[in-house]
Amino acid sequence: MNKREKILAYITGGMICVIVLYTFVNSLILAPTESLHESIRSAKKRLAKLTLTSKTVERNKTRLKGLAARTYGSVDTDVRNATFGYLMGLLDRSGLTSEGKGVTKGNTKNSGDLREIAWRVVKSGKMEHILNLLYMLEEDPALHRIENLSISTRDKDGPFKVEFDYIALSLATSKGPQFTSTRPTDMKVAVDMKSDRRKRYDVIPERDIFRRYIKRVDPPKPPPTVVVRPKPIPRDVPKPPPTEPKPRYRICALPTFLGQPEIWVVNEIDETGAVHKYKEGEKLMGWDIVMVDYRTLPDPDNPELFSPARVIVRIDSDYWAIEGNQYVNAKRILKGPDLPQVLRIASGGIDQP
Repeated sequence: MNKREKILAYITGGMICVIVLYTFVNSLILAPTESLHESIRSAKKRLAKLTLTSKTVERNKTRLKGLAARTYGSVDTDVRNATFGYLMGLLDRSGLTSEGKGVTKGNTKNSGDLREIAWRVVKSGKMEHILNLLYMLEEDPALHRIENLSISTRDKDGPFKVEFDYIALSLATSKGPQFTSTRPTDMKVAVDMKSDRRKRYDVIPERDIFRRYIKRVDPPKPPPTVVVRPKPIPRDVPKPPPTEPKPRYRICALPTFLGQPEIWVVNEIDETGAVHKYKEGEKLMGWDIVMVDYRTLPDPDNPELFSPARVIVRIDSDYWAIEGNQYVNAKRILKGPDLPQVLRIASGGIDQP
């Protein structure tokens, strides 16, 4: 064998030795150690699950003990008698009274360790007493359920009728822990009828949801109008003079925009009601707009009132004023002291005759 073949033989032998050594160590140490670790992990998981289950059982036992303390027992006869007496006490305390037929036996259901005793309650009376009953049923600490509750009106025995199913639940466990601490069958009804929680029920009569429906009555039809034909005008009678046309343009506002006066004119004959805006120096109806006078002066139509502003226009050499909210054809001429001081100075300070 040459040198190269000897090196390859040594390498191959070394690799075989390593493989054999690893197989030996794995079978004696590594594999058993990993299996032991897996067993430890599985045991920890089972322990955590058992711990959680134990806590859940203890929590459920505590809860069942509290629920059992709100029941009437586990014997059907005891539960039936207790719930019947309790409902009669509720009717007496509410004001509906327990006289007459009001509580009848319902269906009894069994489901494993649970038993339901049902009673049907049908009673008539005032709305105030029915609300007292509903309030006491809500405040009742006994383990129960209310089904098929309805309130109607116009009953033959009273103005309102209430009916519902009262279902009491009892724990009748045959296996496991027994809960003997049950609700006393002679417990009395103890609620405060003047409390704020009772006042919440007053919203029912306040909203008047049982008010009788009143059919809407249409208003009476107006009497037929009689068309009166105008009498013919004799030919020898002269026709009346035509009336003056209705004023058309009106000064609807005299505001200022950015310190500059504006004149707003509305065309009241136009159905669109468009407003035209003018400024000092422009033309209004062919007249020169001189200025807007904001002096507070007596109203020319009613001297007892005051006019806050007016627009002054020049027609030829005369100045005319149109008060705010006046029609254009109601303009009046200004002379002498009626003119603003600016116009009197501009005209040389000489009053016009």
